[in-house]
Amino acid sequence: TQKVTVATLDLPAKLDHVTAPKLVDQAYLRATITNDTDYVLLPGPASIFHESDFVGATRLETVAKGQEFEAFLGADDAVRVERELVDREVDKAFIGNTRRQTYGYKIELENLREQAASVIVYDQIPVPRHESIKIKLLKANVAPEEEDLGILKWTLDLAPQEKKELRFSFQVEYPRDMTVIGLPD
Repeated sequence: TQKVTVATLDLPAKLDHVTAPKLVDQAYLRATITNDTDYVLLPGPASIFHESDFVGATRLETVAKGQEFEAFLGADDAVRVERELVDREVDKAFIGNTRRQTYGYKIELENLREQAASVIVYDQIPVPRHESIKIKLLKANVAPEEEDLGILKWTLDLAPQEKKELRFSFQVEYPRDMTVIGLPD
């Protein structure tokens, strides 16, 4: 077997960053690419370059002419992300037979690049699996643009050398005699 370059294509791409700081404290550079060629891109391996740097290989699905597709270009160390539990409160007084716990988080984002960066931040609040457990988002210094099944999503624009901070808190309410598993320590 022998590898042969079939084509080298320079495709327009919109770059942004995606991060889920609860899972990993890094931001990943994502390219949304448009196939503006006259070719249908066939499924298979493709090497991806950002400017003149090789950033990795990916597997393409079939991409029609004019269709958009995404490629992740790896972690970008120039966009820093840090998530920290800043508030944990257990109500000592019981309202009826109910126990309440409150959790507050801080996510710090910093753009060390010389150009602006768009960052999509995903985080989450717990989702109860029992009808006696109630969970609600109490407050957020920046309202999430989406909140679906406990997943919170923010889209932030960071100027060069800019820092931004997201803060949010949620409350868990459950019967006093119930043991709840999976809450943050």
